[in-house]
Amino acid sequence: MKIDQSSILAFLQNLLSGKFEIELEEELHGQELLSASCPHMHKNWELKFVPLQGSDEGCGIVVVSPGLVHATSPCHFFSVEISHYSLRIGHLSSPDCLRFFVADEDFKLNTLPELLAALIKIGGERRFLSTRKKLMSAILQHLFDLLELLHRSIDTRGTFKPLSKALEYIQHNYYISSIEVKDIADFAGVSAQYLNRICMSEKGASLRQLLIKERLSKAYELLLEDKYYIKEIARITGWNCPAYFSNCFRKHYGCYPTQVKEQR
Repeated sequence: MKIDQSSILAFLQNLLSGKFEIELEEELHGQELLSASCPHMHKNWELKFVPLQGSDEGCGIVVVSPGLVHATSPCHFFSVEISHYSLRIGHLSSPDCLRFFVADEDFKLNTLPELLAALIKIGGERRFLSTRKKLMSAILQHLFDLLELLHRSIDTRGTFKPLSKALEYIQHNYYISSIEVKDIADFAGVSAQYLNRICMSEKGASLRQLLIKERLSKAYELLLEDKYYIKEIARITGWNCPAYFSNCFRKHYGCYPTQVKEQR
């Protein structure tokens, strides 16, 4: 589907008067995590709008809580990443993704995180299915109202500095193991050679080095949580080979991931 403000608003309006089903994303663990497609987590809430299986009408809405390890959905209309201060809408790794920023004076109007937390608290209890449906309708209506209220940040190619866009791409997509420098450059709207040159000039490191640094930083945070095995942390942060991850970690931090876990 086309990703622009009017198309998203029309989609939400049709959904409010149509059929939708709610699914609460479950966290991946063990072998399921290791074999999943691009397992990852976000600091923010995410709503994934997906086709309903076996139906040409309506839509499935998958709710992903902050910090929940989940897989990438291969087939979906679009996603919405939600925080108090911003909304990102579309295919989140695409340069056509819409970005809305909530100004300080509008901060108190954005209660989407609180509404989503209430939805998760209700969970899948059958006796509260009607309440859950009404609450999701309220979330969709609030999202619709916010999109009408907020001014879209200007985000056309050339408006933001290419390096800023490249760093944003790395921040949001570090977990994709197949990322190449060309993917980052395409998102920023410039050539890979040019982007690497300004990256070295302003950051003193190549794009590949910044990507590795971001992955290692996220991995370190997860090691401190002591919630996942090292091979799971490697997978969540975009490494296909745990041994290579461990070697890169040692070179960057001066110790192996196992030593960080042992210090906990």
